[in-house]
Amino acid sequence: LVKLSDETDKRSANIASTSELVVPAQLDDSELDSIRQTARAAFSALSCKCFARVDMVLGNDGKVYVRRVRSIPGLDRQSIFTRLVTDSGFTYEDMIRLLITSVVELD
Repeated sequence: LVKLSDETDKRSANIASTSELVVPAQLDDSELDSIRQTARAAFSALSCKCFARVDMVLGNDGKVYVRRVRSIPGLDRQSIFTRLVTDSGFTYEDMIRLLITSVVELD
């Protein structure tokens, strides 16, 4: 997300309405590697299963900081998680099917 203003959505306390979602992120390979490693470490440290959305910030110092981990991110068609998945080339139906299959395979 690229921040467009300092205002936040008071009801949901998220910045989606005051930000622009840019997919893929405009980052170099080193930054992407650091973000992937940080996301995997947070996912593992919290014993997440199947999927989660790891919200991070790339600081001015070049370090990646985890803001929060959403083990059950929003799954409606306008949610950030869904937009990331569909902007990556998957359909909404593909995403739901994959999530259900992943959960069933855990059992």
